[in-house]
Order: sequence, then C-alpha cells, then structure tokens
Amino acid sequence: REALLDPSTELGGLVSNRVACSLSAAVELLARFQDDYKLLERFLGAPIASLDDWEEEQGDRHNRGRTVAILTVNGSEKLVYKPHSLENDVIFSGLTQWLNQTGALRVPLRHLRVLARGEYGWQEFVAHRPCKNAEEAEHYMYRAGALIFLTWLSACCDLHHENLIANGDAPVLVDTETMFNNRHYLKGYHMESVNPWNRFVLHSVFASGLIPADILPGKAFERKVENGIVSGLDTEQSPVPVQMIVRPGTDEMCFSEEMVVPQETVHPNLPYLDGRPLHAGEYIETVSDGFRDAYAAALAHRESLLELVRSGFFAKGVFRQLLRNTELYTKYLLASYHPNYLGDRMTRAALFGRLKGKHDYYSSEHRLLVQSEIQQLLRDDIPYFYTTFSSRALLSADGCVAEEFYRQSIEENFLEAVRGMNESDCFRQLYCLRRALTCRLYS
Repeated sequence: REALLDPSTELGGLVSNRVACSLSAAVELLARFQDDYKLLERFLGAPIASLDDWEEEQGDRHNRGRTVAILTVNGSEKLVYKPHSLENDVIFSGLTQWLNQTGALRVPLRHLRVLARGEYGWQEFVAHRPCKNAEEAEHYMYRAGALIFLTWLSACCDLHHENLIANGDAPVLVDTETMFNNRHYLKGYHMESVNPWNRFVLHSVFASGLIPADILPGKAFERKVENGIVSGLDTEQSPVPVQMIVRPGTDEMCFSEEMVVPQETVHPNLPYLDGRPLHAGEYIETVSDGFRDAYAAALAHRESLLELVRSGFFAKGVFRQLLRNTELYTKYLLASYHPNYLGDRMTRAALFGRLKGKHDYYSSEHRLLVQSEIQQLLRDDIPYFYTTFSSRALLSADGCVAEEFYRQSIEENFLEAVRGMNESDCFRQLYCLRRALTCRLYS
C-alpha cells in the first residue's frame, strides 16, 4: 500500500493531489465565508447564527479541485457558493431587466440574485416548486418562451436540466457561466468551414440546449435526454445505447456501450400542476407567444441594446468557452484511472494526447489547446477555458492559451447577431422551436 500510494508514483500523486486540493478548497471557502460574513447577512436579510453544513462537488472540479457548494445556515437557509466569477449572472440579470423594462412581455422574467466578489461569488438558492394553478402554468410556459429567446440572444449553451429550476410560475436559470459561447472557432477550423445547415443550427435556438435537438439529422446531433425544458418526459421505454464503465473497481474495467432502458422517473426540475409534469409541447402557442414577444421587443429597442454594448455593460464578463462536451473530459479522466495508465505520467499523458484527434494538429492554436487540456487533466481537473467580451484570446486557469484563438471576438459576434435580427429570422427560429417541442410531445 505504501509503495502504491507513494507520492512519486502517478497513483500516489493523484491521491495526494485530490486530498490537498480538497483541503485547500474547503479552507478557501470558509475563509471567504468569514470575510463576507456581514455582506452575506445583508444579502440574506437576516443575521447568520450558524453555518450548519455544506454540500461539496455540486458540479465538475476545475482550477485545482474547486467546485460549487451549497451551504446551510441558520438550520435551514441555503446559500450557493461558486468558486468563479459571477459577473455573467450580473450581466444576464441586467439583460433580463432590460427586456422586462421594454414593457413588451405579458409577465416579466425572473433571475437569481447574486453577490459577485471578483473571482468568486454567492448566489440565491432556489428550490423546485410546482405551479399552484392553471394561470401559473401559463405564466411558466410564456416565460419559458421569452427565456429561450434571451438565451439565444446571449449565445448561452449547455443549459441542460440541472441548470434550470421550475420555481412555481417561473423557469429560473441557475448557471449562466456559458453565455456568449464564441462559435467562431480557432484558425484552421472556423465558421466558414462548417456546412451551411450546421452553421445555422449553431446560431439557432437549438444551440442553448433548452430544447431537444434530437430531431436534427447528422451524427453531431445525437439523441439527448437532458434538455432543460423537457427533461425526463420521454415516453419511449425501449432500450437506448449508453456509453458507461463496466466492471468498475477491477483491472478489467473499461468503457462499453450498453443498452439501457430510460428511467421512468420524471426529473424534479420540471414544472408540475396537480401532481402531473407539464410538457412545453402542450403549451406550444403560449411558449411561442413568449418567444415572439421577446424577439419583437429586441427589434423595437435594438438601438438601446446596442447602447448597452457601447456603455461597457458586458466588459466585466468572464465567459466560459465549451470547446468540447465536458462528458468527454470525464470519460478520459475515468479511463486514466485504469491500472494500465497509472504506471507513470508519460503513459497517462499519452492517453490524454488522443484529444488531438486521428490527424495531426491543424493549427498552432489547436496544438496549444490540446496541451492545455492535457495539463489540466493531469492534475485531475476538468479543463476550463474562458474569454472576455472584446478579446480574441483563449484563456485557462493557467493563463493565456493563445492570443489570437478566435477569428472574431464575442463583441463582434454579438453586434453582428443583433444587427442581423429581422422578422424572417424570427419566423425561422419559431419554426425550429415549435417543431422540436411538438416532435418530442408525440415521440
């Protein structure tokens, strides 16, 4: 045992790193809680008499083992701690307020309160709550349509079911870290190389993940069951192929594709009425009205939206960039724990090197990206990348990856998208929205 866990070995180094990072993250959280004690009392609107518990690892580990945590204070009050900048939430909240102030929505949108503290922050905890009556159900679905528009406008992505909470008459986003996903990829693999249909999809309402994209043709849009608005509502009970670890805990463990029957339980983040989960497809006209009203508001107030850009409103944002599906990183990490790869660091690094793909690097930026991914995976982190509003650089927890990674900045993308909005595009986006929800309703 001592030989296996010796810090000089790859396995021992991983164990030591996990313990050290967990302790460091816990100490950091408690220190920040202590530093912000008075601010948090004002944020919660009540004195804090006790810190009773915290639930760690509410998400992936990034930046040396840091994860989201949910704290319990005063016996039952909950508070969310996030070890990364919450300026995105401030920005999304501002966009929500801007849309509400146009007066175009029948019912205003809601967004969580946050206390942004630079490199970290605190967020209001929101619990799942069913709709009280039919009117609340209608309001929920109307707001869902307007929220789909707002996430499309701000190029949010990865909004799966865990990032959306049904709180009575309002769908509430609890993670806007991935807003302004820059779809103008690195040099040598940029938007012009993507076929026209896939290019449209990447700029459509499908991109956020709030609505199902499994009606789309092509391998890039495989069947997904975790869409934010309709998660857990699959009616089909036939087995589906799922990649999973088999024979875990043995030296024969490996990934295999197994046929699994979808769970019959409904995800608790869905809206309910009278004990029954509600499907957005049953409220297709209401959802469409919410989207259409929000789009019309943006067209009517386009100049004030552009003024927000000129005012520097988006400048403080730290926009996480998802260059790959994070599940792929998790699979690589889990595979790297197999004894075959724990002999030495070079062997484990070679496994991660397969992220390069079957062919050689297609640009110097691609090489830098993969090198950064390998370094973060070697220290047991899920790779984390981000950029800022006016920059074309890609950054990570380790610093700058590449100065000219993108062909266009987020600011250039956003200005182009806002100026390109028109009634014809609204019709196209509504068609995609209605078809996706209707197809899933009758699947």
